[in-house]
Amino acid sequence: MKVPFWVFAGLTVIFGVACLFFPKSVQAIATRALDVAAVPEGTKLRAYVRSDSYLFNLRFIGVLSSVAGLFFLYAASKAR
Repeated sequence: MKVPFWVFAGLTVIFGVACLFFPKSVQAIATRALDVAAVPEGTKLRAYVRSDSYLFNLRFIGVLSSVAGLFFLYAASKAR
C-alpha cells in the first residue's frame, strides 16, 4: 500500500508540535514505555528520560520535525 507523501509530511508536523509544545506528555509516554519494556529502576536510560536535558532535546526535536514537516508539505503542494 502506497501512502501519499502529504500524509508523511502531516504526521511529521504533528510529531514536531507534540514534542515542541507538550514535552511533559511525551516524557510521560516514554516513561510508561520503559515500564512496559521492564527496564530496571536506576538505569541510565530511566535517569535520562526523567532529566531536564531530555525535555530540552524533545523541544529541539520538535523544532526540527516541525520545520522539516512544513518543508515536506510545501514540497508536496508544489509537486501537484
